[in-house]
Amino acid sequence: MNQKDYMRLILLLFLIGIAYVPIWGWMYHRWTATDTYYSHGFLIPFISLFLLWKKRAEISEAIKKPQGGRIIFLLAGFFLLFLSAMWRFYFLGGISFLAVLYGLTEYLFGAPLRKLFFFPILYLFFMVPIPEAWIAVINLKLKFFATAIAVWAVDLTGILVVQDGSRIFINEGVMTVGDVCSGLRSLISLLAFGTLFAYICKLPLWKKYFLWIMAFPCAIASNVIRIMALCYVAEWFSVETATGKFHDMSGLGVFVVAFCIMFGIEKVIASHPLKEQTS
Repeated sequence: MNQKDYMRLILLLFLIGIAYVPIWGWMYHRWTATDTYYSHGFLIPFISLFLLWKKRAEISEAIKKPQGGRIIFLLAGFFLLFLSAMWRFYFLGGISFLAVLYGLTEYLFGAPLRKLFFFPILYLFFMVPIPEAWIAVINLKLKFFATAIAVWAVDLTGILVVQDGSRIFINEGVMTVGDVCSGLRSLISLLAFGTLFAYICKLPLWKKYFLWIMAFPCAIASNVIRIMALCYVAEWFSVETATGKFHDMSGLGVFVVAFCIMFGIEKVIASHPLKEQTS
């Protein structure tokens, strides 16, 4: 690419950025909202840029020999942007931005650069907030599920505890498992972390996928442990103690427990290679 080509590319990227101004505004609002599930959204682009920076030598070589490619992904991305504007469905607009970036690298530089950009662009998905209506539905199911498992486990230890929906009756008091305690926030954050963690770990591909999949049960298990801890504090001290400062501190504990479990799983699968059985 010569200097004129670079200037055209910069102009094209600028125009694309202008086209997505409403999407940027929507994402910023969701990232900074009260009780947001996407406070990590600001970090995701920088992580993607860092991943590209680590591949800067390969990218530089690929740019010197552009092959050109299909325009289908670029057109599909702009079509999704059109639908997003028509339906005011900004989540679709966020997805379209990923398609446009991927399509642009495919169209201008072909397969070599497309492969290098694939994961960093895909990782940007974690900065696109899912619709609030979806969050409400998932929250409801998750908090009922986590509460049921936690109450069952606490009951096995001999503590009298009763569940009614998302309410827990214990020690002559009531605790309500709210949306923020459903575990969805930790699940979303842990999926973002787990995806990056699995990508950078030096593991066989199938182990990377296994590690990523384990982010789901890790997030749920850590939240169940949190609810159980709240139940024990409510039983041994009081419901007021459990729902006070301990409740707030345990929120951070969810991430610590989940991350520790993820690191533990990585150590186990890394130290136990699958050996082929020979007859």
